[in-house]
Amino acid sequence: MLGRQVKERPGLLRRIMKEGHTVGNHTYNHTDMSDLSQKRMRLELRRTQEAVDDALGYHYPMVLMRSPYGNPYIDGSDALPLFRKVVRAQGLFPILWTVDPRDYTLGGRPEDVLRGIVCADETGRKGKRDQVLLLHDTHRQTANALPQIIDHYERSGRQFADVGELLADK
Repeated sequence: MLGRQVKERPGLLRRIMKEGHTVGNHTYNHTDMSDLSQKRMRLELRRTQEAVDDALGYHYPMVLMRSPYGNPYIDGSDALPLFRKVVRAQGLFPILWTVDPRDYTLGGRPEDVLRGIVCADETGRKGKRDQVLLLHDTHRQTANALPQIIDHYERSGRQFADVGELLADK
């Protein structure tokens, strides 16, 4: 969850929770964590937790988090040790994806998203049992492509699970 979006639409978070989805921290402002001080990293994470708690009316301890852009993991930044320290201190478990169809770079066509899924899936699946698919709910083409994406994975005999289920035994 992006904290600022939770603040703007608390009812949507309540619906997400009511439907039983796993909720994790994605920072307050979607800021690249590689560029932040330790204090700012903590603030981004804490403000999101506070927004979630305010929206729900109780403390919901998020344990999962995905840093925006996958950084500092993806960019190989010197900030990675500091980031890990902050995340651990907040009691969070960082999650990255294994399949990135790059839906955030595409035009408005669902078939482009599906093509990105198929290409990323074929190159990313070699030898991997579980996969984490990166999709963005802020892009209409991604939402429109979901039926085709689901069909693609189901035809290949795979099942869907949320990240919480994948990590349950870890």
